[in-house]
Amino acid sequence: MPLFKYLFNFKGGAFLKRDKRHAPRYPVGEVFPVKGIVSLSSRDSKGNTLPTDRETWQNWSGRLINLSNGGASIQLAASALATRGQICRFKLTLDGQQIEMEGLIAYFRNFNQYSLCGLSFTFPDEATEKTYLQLLEMVMIGASIEPAAKGLFTKDAKGLAKEVYQGKNKTRLSIWRNAASGSVSHFEFRIHEHYIRGNAQTFKLEVDTNEGASGLTKPDPSTPAQKLPAAEIAEVRQMFRWVVTNLPKSVPGHVKKFLEMFAR
Repeated sequence: MPLFKYLFNFKGGAFLKRDKRHAPRYPVGEVFPVKGIVSLSSRDSKGNTLPTDRETWQNWSGRLINLSNGGASIQLAASALATRGQICRFKLTLDGQQIEMEGLIAYFRNFNQYSLCGLSFTFPDEATEKTYLQLLEMVMIGASIEPAAKGLFTKDAKGLAKEVYQGKNKTRLSIWRNAASGSVSHFEFRIHEHYIRGNAQTFKLEVDTNEGASGLTKPDPSTPAQKLPAAEIAEVRQMFRWVVTNLPKSVPGHVKKFLEMFAR
């Protein structure tokens, strides 16, 4: 089952047309709530793989380093062993949803404290691929955010300084802070066609389809926001929570903490 019904649907099969050659890899943050498991062929006492008729699988959970359209890098225990070209199985779980695919080891490096495994995988069906690409979309959006051009950093007459961060697929995070104290007042986060807002007064997360004036109100009352189904609003809120957990170091720590207060 896909992670989202309304979001990241890749309509018209667009998700199947994505070029997987030389696909960029997007880093997965340590607090992003996805878990990775690689199933490797068990080995005998000498470290040799077992014959095909006696082959069994051993699961190794680890920390995901990065993901791409058709590959992943994951850090495993130092005791894990594998060789390039070896068949494996790859599982990802996110809040109870599981994605499982057949994989092939691209590289495997052993270090004193851990092993580093790179693998490619194939999808068993279109539904699995769509679910995975929805996950990848959130990882990509969060990881891609960085400060915008210096000209977009402005201060208004009310003593609020606006900072803008931009990411893939027209993602934009706007932060307003008190110019004197530096404390964050409110934010507006655009992800695809949705605008997500919150402020330090109410700490309520709001979802809209129109850009706000100063991140607080609609710029033109004559163009009311599209009324979204409750289920879609719930998906947008969940997407926000997941994206916020994968923000890079380019977003200041205190800004991350402010956003995380709305992700609980």
